[in-house]
Amino acid sequence: MTLPVEINPNILKSSGGYQIPRSLRLRSSASAKFTRTVAAGSTPTKMTFSGWFKRGTLSSTARLYSASGGTNNLRISFESNDTFSVSNGGTTLRATSQVFRDPSAWYHLFVAIDTTDATDDNRCKMYVNGVLVTSLSTNITITQNLTFDLPVSSVQTLCASNVGNYFDGYVTDLYFVDGSALSVSSFGETDAVTGVWKPKQYSGSVGTNGFYLNFSDNSAATAAAIGKDY
Repeated sequence: MTLPVEINPNILKSSGGYQIPRSLRLRSSASAKFTRTVAAGSTPTKMTFSGWFKRGTLSSTARLYSASGGTNNLRISFESNDTFSVSNGGTTLRATSQVFRDPSAWYHLFVAIDTTDATDDNRCKMYVNGVLVTSLSTNITITQNLTFDLPVSSVQTLCASNVGNYFDGYVTDLYFVDGSALSVSSFGETDAVTGVWKPKQYSGSVGTNGFYLNFSDNSAATAAAIGKDY
């Protein structure tokens, strides 16, 4: 993988001192993505996705996360109309009414899924920059106890799907937590001085098949270095 790392010591710094030193630039023209095959032991009813994204291309479908292995393929995406969505295979479950068209902005995108919850609205929660999304252009009832494709032999893909839909832009501080639907406050906080939503260092477990990518290893332009799981 020959993807440049953006070194910017001033990005995403919180008043508490936590600082993200680097981000990864991905070019859709280079078909850039990360993939991994999931081992046994996932909890396919509960999960958390958290990451910071800066868009380089607008008005095109860009998968941020996808897990495929059967019919219930979890997908988290920017859609071609610039909304933010969560889908199950070809069915959009949640999509924002708000659009995200500022290529100069960092967006903290957060999704917590718990399909065991008795209340449908709690089975998939979406946050943008720390704010719970309540205005949805699509809001389909999620079957209670739905299991997404996270068991053995499922493939997780970051910043693309298995057929394309490449994300173009920057990404950093990317988490996938397997087995827990966490609070957005585990990953971010409102800056006490500026009132701006800023990153917060997560201190918990990522679960059996979770991961944390901060792209801080720029020792080599390889997937092993840039994609190191911390």
